[in-house]
Amino acid sequence: LKKPFAAGSVLYVDPSLDLMRVGEAFANDESDLVRAWKQSGDLVQPSAPHAAYWEETSARFTAVVISPFVLIQPVGDSD
Repeated sequence: LKKPFAAGSVLYVDPSLDLMRVGEAFANDESDLVRAWKQSGDLVQPSAPHAAYWEETSARFTAVVISPFVLIQPVGDSD
């Protein structure tokens, strides 16, 4: 995920959302829904501290590519 992250293409999807549904919203240009998720903080562009933490902890993600975006969601228990 390093190259897409550096390009600003990675978006973090909160575990409370269905990753495939978010991907569908991007693919179907449901901009109002995407905007609502961004405004609520359920969909965010991660920053350098996020990436550093994820690398340090060997975080794993499920990803969906909806070009040019890579939507990521953590794998496993989110507690």
